[in-house]
Amino acid sequence: VGVKFGDLVEAADNVQKLKYVVKMVAHLNGKTATFMPKPLYGDNGSGMHTHVSVWKNNENLFSGETYKGLSEFALHFLGGVLRHARGLAAFTNASTNSYKRLIPGYEAPSILTYSANNRS
Repeated sequence: VGVKFGDLVEAADNVQKLKYVVKMVAHLNGKTATFMPKPLYGDNGSGMHTHVSVWKNNENLFSGETYKGLSEFALHFLGGVLRHARGLAAFTNASTNSYKRLIPGYEAPSILTYSANNRS
C-alpha cells in the first residue's frame, strides 16, 4: 500500500491514517492486523519501506550523471546514511523485535552496504 509523499508531519499523519484504516478493515472482517516488525519466525518481517528524495526549486537533487544516474549530492547523502547507519538503527528499529527481522535471506538489511541492485 502506498502513501503519498509529503513533508514530515504530513507523511507521519498519513502513516497513522493508513494503520488505522488497515486495522479497521481487518477488524470488520474478523481479522487482526499487526505492524509488528517480525511477527512470525521463519517468515519475512514487516518493515516500513520508504523512498527518500531531496528537492530544491523543483529540482531533484539526487538526479545526476554519476553511478546509476545519481548526483554527487546523492552519493554523499548515501555515504552519510552508511556512516551513521548504526546510530540511525536506534531510531529505525525501536524494539527488540525490530532487530529480529534484520537477518540474511528475509528481504531486510543485514549488511552495511549500498548498490543499485542490492536488496540486503
